[in-house]
Amino acid sequence: MILNLNSQIIWVFVDLLILFLLAWTYYKTGSLIPCILMHVLNNSLSVYLSIKYPEAENMDDLINGTPYLIVLFGSILLFIGIILTMNHLTSQKQQ
Repeated sequence: MILNLNSQIIWVFVDLLILFLLAWTYYKTGSLIPCILMHVLNNSLSVYLSIKYPEAENMDDLINGTPYLIVLFGSILLFIGIILTMNHLTSQKQQ
């Protein structure tokens, strides 16, 4: 029960992170199109992984150890790059 509760709390924070990312994207671009595309990409990836690996309960079942850290680090770098690019593009648009 405790493990299940902790994993649910973690997903609340993940959902909040996605919520803030989508809200920030809308605020910076003034358009819902990027938000919709990000949401479609997220859901498509979830559906694909669910179909491809039906026995997997979480990401640890798919990848763990060093590959997991590589994917995590790459995702963080991609996230930072997207934020910097959006800041650059929207600051040019406002001038």
